[in-house]
Amino acid sequence: MQSALVSLLAVANAATAQAAYSFDPLQHLAGIAPYFEDPRLDPKPPQGCNVTRASYLIRHAAIYANDFDFEEYIEPFTDKLKNTTANWRSAGPLSFLSKWETPISDEELEDLTSVGRLESYKLGVDVRLRYPTFKDPERVWTSTAERTELSASSFIDGLVAESNNTKRVSVREDAARGADSLTPYKGCPKYSSSYGSDQSSVRIPSDRR
Repeated sequence: MQSALVSLLAVANAATAQAAYSFDPLQHLAGIAPYFEDPRLDPKPPQGCNVTRASYLIRHAAIYANDFDFEEYIEPFTDKLKNTTANWRSAGPLSFLSKWETPISDEELEDLTSVGRLESYKLGVDVRLRYPTFKDPERVWTSTAERTELSASSFIDGLVAESNNTKRVSVREDAARGADSLTPYKGCPKYSSSYGSDQSSVRIPSDRR
């Protein structure tokens, strides 16, 4: 009887989870997927504990696109869309594609967007509100890529009342730094930014391989 009840509960839980699940394409975009948490984590410390220090390791905020991601994922699609013979004018909700052009230019690749600046600023505000008793940090460290330096500056603006009291310190990313860098993969010889490209190439038009 107990075993049967356990089995019924397991089936019920599985059915509930399946009913609650809905496919989100944004969670299946390989290297261009946005960050997401599943399940979302509670930032509050365990009961009876107080946070006296906090250290955050954060990536840069939203950029237009990485060179690799744009060339391998986005551009093949936009090129195929541009060269198609489909009559988009009679495609109903998709009729806008008859005149649509990619909003990302080559000059903007790797650049921090306005939304990215706002993201970093809001993160700074969130951290300040989370730890209201903390003193302003003397330094915020960043790698030397422009997008991370700008992200760090916006983060500082949101974090502290007087940004002049907190110094942004840039750490070089050259090979001589080894693992002593704020770009972790620089210290890992086995890291490959193209990992998974063979698998994803089956979705890329044959004329772009």
